[in-house]
Amino acid sequence: MMSENKCPNCGHNVPVGSRFCNNCGASLVNEKECPSCHNMIPGDSIFCPVCREMVKKTPTTAPATDAWNPNTTETPTTSDTPATSQGEHKVRNSIIAIAIILFVGLVIVRQCYYSGDKRTPEEMSIATTTADDGNSVDIFNRTLEANNLKGDGDRIACAMRTIDEKGNPGDKIMGVTYLCDDLHSFYKVYTLTQNGSEWNIKLNLTKYINGRNLVFDRAELRSDEIPMIDNIGGKHYFYFAYANLPRNNEDPNGMVSAILFDIDDARIAAQLDYEGELVRTADGQPQVIGRNSNGGSGILGARLREHAQSIGYLHIPSQEEIDAERAEKAREEAEKLRADSIAYAREHNVEQVENLENGEEVTMNVKQYDKSKPLFRAEDFTKKINGPGYTVFLCKDGKVYAFNKASNSNFEVTYGGSNATDIGFEDSEKGIINVRTTTGKVQYNLNTHSAKKVN
Repeated sequence: MMSENKCPNCGHNVPVGSRFCNNCGASLVNEKECPSCHNMIPGDSIFCPVCREMVKKTPTTAPATDAWNPNTTETPTTSDTPATSQGEHKVRNSIIAIAIILFVGLVIVRQCYYSGDKRTPEEMSIATTTADDGNSVDIFNRTLEANNLKGDGDRIACAMRTIDEKGNPGDKIMGVTYLCDDLHSFYKVYTLTQNGSEWNIKLNLTKYINGRNLVFDRAELRSDEIPMIDNIGGKHYFYFAYANLPRNNEDPNGMVSAILFDIDDARIAAQLDYEGELVRTADGQPQVIGRNSNGGSGILGARLREHAQSIGYLHIPSQEEIDAERAEKAREEAEKLRADSIAYAREHNVEQVENLENGEEVTMNVKQYDKSKPLFRAEDFTKKINGPGYTVFLCKDGKVYAFNKASNSNFEVTYGGSNATDIGFEDSEKGIINVRTTTGKVQYNLNTHSAKKVN
C-alpha cells in the first residue's frame, strides 16, 4: 500500500512526495520568497541561492519548528525536543556558519586578486585607489606610485579620461609621462582601466628620443586642445602633441609632433612631424617654423593637420609665405651669381661689365692661348659644337673655349662669367654662338669678340 501523509491544511491523506495537496491544492513544500530578488527559495535558506543575499541571520540556538516535511513520516519537532537533539542542532548550525564565512572569504579574495583579465603580470598590475573624483591626472599619479612606475624620474605630461558612446565618462584613462636628460629622453603612454574601485594600469609604448628637450605642457605649447579624446569613424583616439627641441643653442632646428593613439588597439595610429627652424616671435615666444615631413594621408592625417593648426608653438607657413620665401631665395642666388660673374669678368680684364649686365653689346677682351699647349683634356669637356670656321667646347667647370680654324689658334670665350651650362650656334656661318648661363643667355660673336645678353 502506498505511503501517505496528511495535508496540514485540510487533513486529507496525500501520497508521500507530493508537492501540492490533491484535495485542497495547498503547498506541501516549505518555501518562502527572497526579500531581495523575490524568487521562491527553500524555507530554511539563510542565503538566497539565486542572488546570494542573506535571507535571515544564522540562529545561535536550535529553534523550534512547526514545518512539516512531506517526505518523511516522522512527526514535527516540538519545544519538548530532548536536550541532546538541541545540541546536535547547535553543532550543525555552527558548521553551517563556519562554511558560510569561509565561502564569503573566498569570494572576497577572488575579487581582490583576480580581475578576470587574461594578461600576464608583466602586462598588467592592479592598484587600489579611491573612486574617480574627476581628476584624471591625480588618479594617474597615484596609480603610477602604487605600482612603482615612477622609478625613472619621469614626469606626468598629460592624462585624459575616455568617454562612452553617450558622451559620459568612460572606464579608461589615457596618460603620458616623459623624461629629458643629456643621455636619453623618452615618453611613455599608459592605459588605466577602471574595475570598480580599482585601476588596472598597462604600459603601451615607450619611445626614446636621444638628447632632445621635450615639451608637453599645454601652456608652453599654447593649445587648449591638448590632450583630447577624439572620435573618428566610430573609434576613439587619444590625441596629444609635444615639441622636440635641441638642448643647446648651436642647433637652430626643432620639431613639433602631433599624435593620434588608438585606444582599443593600444598603438600609434597616425603621427605628423613638423620640422623647421626654431625662432622667437615678436613677443619672445619660441616657435618652430615647421613643414610636415612625413605626409599623413587619409582622414587621420587630415584630422592631425587640423589639430596642429591650434598649436601656438608651431607655425605652418601658408602657400603665399612659401612662394615669397622661394622668390627671395631665387633673388639672393641670382644676385650672388651676378656678383660672381662681375668679379670673374674683372679678374679677366673684361671692360664695361656693367654695360653687359644692362643688355648692351660689349667688346670683350680675348685671352689667347698657345696652340702648342692643350687647354684641357678630352674628358674635361661636356659638349662640342663644330662650325665652318670654329669648333667650340663647353667644359665641366663652366668655361667655354674656341678653336679658330683659319688662324689655327685657341682662345677663351669670355662672356662675363664662368658658369656656362650649355652652348649652341645662333649662326654658324657668321660665327655667332649662344652661351646659356645660370643667370641668363649671352650671345657671343666669335669673329668680333663682342657679347650681349639676350632674353
